[in-house]
Parts: sequence; structure tokens; C-alpha cells
Amino acid sequence: MGSPSVAGVSLASTATMDETDLLKLAASVERFSSHILAKAIVNYAHSRNIPNIPPESVTELQQIEGSGIEAKVFIPFQNDYSYIFLFSARYLMVRETLRL
Repeated sequence: MGSPSVAGVSLASTATMDETDLLKLAASVERFSSHILAKAIVNYAHSRNIPNIPPESVTELQQIEGSGIEAKVFIPFQNDYSYIFLFSARYLMVRETLRL
């Protein structure tokens, strides 16, 4: 059985960033995770020569076991901090249901 890999990236029609910036943010946060899918994202960004944001720009990192990761990230191309949430669709559906 092989390792998972990223086959491609699809952006929503309302996306406010391009694929390269999205992968830069995702890989910059996911590099702190040991999850196998996180490694696939990091490897995919690396194979496309997309640089990471410096590690000191990623703060307030929180991993939710089996569900995802979030962090506060200084985004150089926006010159501001943003929270980045990388979660499974299942976790997001449960989270939204609990908020109702």
C-alpha cells in the first residue's frame, strides 16, 4: 500500500487567493503535523517549488487529533495575520451542526 498524494488543487469560484498562495499557507502550517495527509500536502507544495512561510510566522498552532490543524499565520503577501484552518470535511460538518 502506497502513501497518499495530492492529485490536484481546486479553488472555489469565490477564492481570494491563487493556488500557489493557498499551497504556501497550507504547507507552512501542515509541516508541523505528523499526519500522513499533512505530509502529502507538504510534499506536493515542495514538488511545485512553493516555499514555506518562515516557521516563526506560524503561531498559536493547535492540532485536533484526527480532524485537522489550525494556526495563526503572518501572511507576507497580505502583510497581516490570519487564522488558517485545515480540517476534514467531516469535522467541519460536525462543528457547524454544533453551532446551530
